[in-house]
Amino acid sequence: MKISNLLRSENIFLGKNLQSKKSVLQTLSLELSLTTKSVTESYVLERLLARERLGTTGLGGGIAIPHARIDIIKDPLAVFLRTMTPVSFDALDEKPVDLFFAICIPEGENDQYLDFIAILAETFQDNSCLRDLRLAASENQILDTLSSRMVTNCE
Repeated sequence: MKISNLLRSENIFLGKNLQSKKSVLQTLSLELSLTTKSVTESYVLERLLARERLGTTGLGGGIAIPHARIDIIKDPLAVFLRTMTPVSFDALDEKPVDLFFAICIPEGENDQYLDFIAILAETFQDNSCLRDLRLAASENQILDTLSSRMVTNCE
């Protein structure tokens, strides 16, 4: 799964002013639901919250990868969000999060799903990548940063 097949510049949101984990998940759910006609915002939110109850998707370092399997979609959905200020998200390092990559995968795509999440998590361990994501002035710069870094990690 290539990032360019999954994420488009219109699904990248910079500078959202959100104050809580719940507001972040609601915003991500809305934006994910708008990428398809297959699911509603409330259904996406329900699935993301169910996944969060299993354990936080806040990795630490200001990064979170909220994700869920959704049985009624045929193609993966993805959204990238950078908040204006970091939000408390129950991250593993207990620090707030400002970079969110949300993904919903169709039920049954387990191997591809897990591989993609692992590559994404590895990409987000690169401090220069995080710096570039935080300094990016446009959605296209975010997409370029992710595309170039994830290609490197896939090789």
